[in-house]
Amino acid sequence: MLIILEGVDGAGKSTLASAIKKEIEKAHPNDTVEYIHASQIKGTVYEEYVEPLDNYTPASGRHIIIDRWHVGERIYGPLYRDSSGYDASRGSYEWIELFLGSKGARLWNVTQTLEILKERLAARGEDYLQDRHVDYVREQFSTLSKQSAIFANEVSPNEETLQVIASHIVVDAEYAEFRAASLQTYGIKSYVGRTFDDPQTILVVDNKAKNVEFNPEKSDEAQIFLSTLRSDFIQNLAVVSSVSQSALTELLERLSMSGVIAYSETVSARLTSFGINHIKIGEPSEDRMYPTSVYVAAEKAQDLD
Repeated sequence: MLIILEGVDGAGKSTLASAIKKEIEKAHPNDTVEYIHASQIKGTVYEEYVEPLDNYTPASGRHIIIDRWHVGERIYGPLYRDSSGYDASRGSYEWIELFLGSKGARLWNVTQTLEILKERLAARGEDYLQDRHVDYVREQFSTLSKQSAIFANEVSPNEETLQVIASHIVVDAEYAEFRAASLQTYGIKSYVGRTFDDPQTILVVDNKAKNVEFNPEKSDEAQIFLSTLRSDFIQNLAVVSSVSQSALTELLERLSMSGVIAYSETVSARLTSFGINHIKIGEPSEDRMYPTSVYVAAEKAQDLD
């Protein structure tokens, strides 16, 4: 299981993480449970939010609980450093969301009333989050978390509800882990995107080294594509490279309700040879009409038999 707790300082993430850890250890006594507490960003967003989870495999007997991860940088960076680590790479935030989705991650926003937050921060002598920013940061975490492709729910734990919430989070994470692991059986390591339920759209890219996983860090095309599209579209997207016929065909048969779009003539020809129904789009461009062409293609792909 991969559980991410986001939220403003003082909301109770650490306390909830501890309760979740106990729930997992009780349900899976032979498994390992890790706890990560993210601090201020020191490297690139890929070094911070991707590399530590790159070797995590769902359903491997390893569970990770994370106290704040990738959302906070979008809030605290611009607020206290005038920029976000995501500014250095267009599309990086969107891709990290897809990456986390493929791992079966689930994000919970932990929040409290403004009064409770200020009381807690004053009691512990908070010296980073400025008092005048508490409500703004709280609202930003709520807004951005709800826009996330891996968002599960928003909770406000207290002494009476802590264990119930922790138990519910574990049940949710177990299902997410099962779903993510089931897609791995097709042997496609390049898959990034939602797994909790089927994506509405699957983008098939070529299998050149630079496009495997469609990572904006390695691909200009990925930067343009992911930074141009609406967040609600990204939430319902998965990206896979055009690997072997058997693996790709089996995966797309499994995700038969998803519309398939190919992002180049080469990929389209390959899918046609596989007998896979799809809609072709042009390679990503800066043209302002490009997003519209993607949305129209995705809608047409949904209507294919």
